[in-house]
Amino acid sequence: MFEYLARCTGVRCDGFFRKWFSSNGGVAYVYVDRSTDPDSNEAPSRIQGIGAIRACANGFRIGPLFASNAKIARTLLAALSFFPVNDAVSVNRSSAPNAVTSVSLDVPDGNDSAVELVQRMGWNATGGAVRMYHCTDANDRPAALLDTWFGMWNLEVGP
Repeated sequence: MFEYLARCTGVRCDGFFRKWFSSNGGVAYVYVDRSTDPDSNEAPSRIQGIGAIRACANGFRIGPLFASNAKIARTLLAALSFFPVNDAVSVNRSSAPNAVTSVSLDVPDGNDSAVELVQRMGWNATGGAVRMYHCTDANDRPAALLDTWFGMWNLEVGP
């Protein structure tokens, strides 16, 4: 899992990843491709996506959501979106019956597939953000695979 996250983000942060995915109030799913490609030297069980959802002040927030393609991202997003309805919302409503329960996701602008996916799934944009880097050379930006970012950790942390 840490290898996949490092490929997606361009940085190795195992300690951060471990704490993020072991925190209370949420759940994480990993999409594993168990098919064997006869033309590939890769192991037959390889991670193709990771997504998490956690409780936040007024509902739930999905992030991160990394996937090798939009189909995998859709599968993870559908499962993560169902989590609050299935489990956590009943707990939330019992302690605060009038609590606002929503699910939010910060989608990176630079991944057109991510934007198209959430629009097709009926999500509504409520704001916008632009990812910016201060570098003397454009090649100094993190070597992240933006096409795998379908949802960021949150705007403060980034991908």
